[in-house]
Amino acid sequence: MSDYLIWGMVLFGIAGLLFVVEILIPSGGIIGLVAIAVALGGVSAFFFESPILGSASLAGLLVLIPFLINFALKIIPNTPIGKRLMLGDDDDEESQFKRETAKRVEEERKRALVGAEGVTMTPMRPSGSVKIDGVVIEASCETGMIEAGTRVRVTRLDGFVVRVRPV
Repeated sequence: MSDYLIWGMVLFGIAGLLFVVEILIPSGGIIGLVAIAVALGGVSAFFFESPILGSASLAGLLVLIPFLINFALKIIPNTPIGKRLMLGDDDDEESQFKRETAKRVEEERKRALVGAEGVTMTPMRPSGSVKIDGVVIEASCETGMIEAGTRVRVTRLDGFVVRVRPV
């Protein structure tokens, strides 16, 4: 076995280790780029050994890199470090409970408004702001348009949309 063949295999091994390190410790791709550079060094060592071996290693690398990148992008979000890096992926039970509780409270508050009367703060074409019991909320009128300053009554709740009509 020649020195170039040994160097090529060692460099490919180092590139593989660097790729694993990139998955475990996301560095924004810096370690991944170093891994690719080391792998290209291995390809050049294989070319010094034999053009056929160099071409085969280059072709293998060109096929393998996109699969490895795709694999890393699927694995990184599931690692503890990746979960902290991802925005909005806070799935612990306490925060999920708080979100659900806040959603329920908001829905109950809006359901309690059915039958309440208020005054439009903005022209409703068909949606706008309504002041009910000193609280300004966004609402939508059931019929046509309503001018600002008109007294309205909450008739129903469609999902999270408060529906009003003139009194």
